[in-house]
Amino acid sequence: MFEWIPEELKQLRQWHVWKQTDKTKIPVQVNGSAAKSNDPDTWTDFETASDAAQFFSGLAFEITEPYTGIDLDNCIDADGKIREWAWPILFRVDGIGYAEVSPSGTGIKILTRARKTAGSRSLHKIADGKQQIECYDRTRFWTMTGDVYSGNATISDGQRAVEWLCEEYLSEKQKQPETQKPKVQT
Repeated sequence: MFEWIPEELKQLRQWHVWKQTDKTKIPVQVNGSAAKSNDPDTWTDFETASDAAQFFSGLAFEITEPYTGIDLDNCIDADGKIREWAWPILFRVDGIGYAEVSPSGTGIKILTRARKTAGSRSLHKIADGKQQIECYDRTRFWTMTGDVYSGNATISDGQRAVEWLCEEYLSEKQKQPETQKPKVQT
C-alpha cells in the first residue's frame, strides 16, 4: 500500500499515525498518545508507523526542511475529474513532486524539495465546498495514502514551482486604500 512513497522519505524518522475525530485529523503516536508537529520525540520511523497505520485512520509524515507540502483540497469533483483551477498547479509540479490522492479521495497532496517565499500565507480559498490551496514547509503533519497521482512518485527540486505558487496564490499583497469621495455639505 505504501510502496510508492519515496525512499528518501522512508529513511527519515518523521512518521506517526493519525485518527479522524468528527471532521478533524489528529496526529497520534503509534502508542495512542498525541503526536506533535513541533516535537520530534513524538515521531518514529516509517516501518513502525506504517505497520501501526492499520489500527488508526492512516499514516502521517511531518514536514520539515527541505520539504514543502502543497494540498489541493477538493480539487477532484464528484465525477472524479480534476477541477479547472487545479490544472495550472498540477502542471507546475508534474515530475518534481511526489503527488498522491488524499484520504478523502477528493484532494491531491504534493511533497517537493522547496521553501515557501518569506511572508507567504498558508491558505488560499478558491470556492465554496472547501476548494482551497494549502502550502506548508514546517510544523505540519501530512496524511499519506500511497495512492500516487498520475505517476508522480519521485521528489526533486520544486523551488521555482513553490515560488510561483506563493506569488500567484499565497502572497500578502497589500490592499489599495479605497478612494474616499468628498463629503457633500447640505
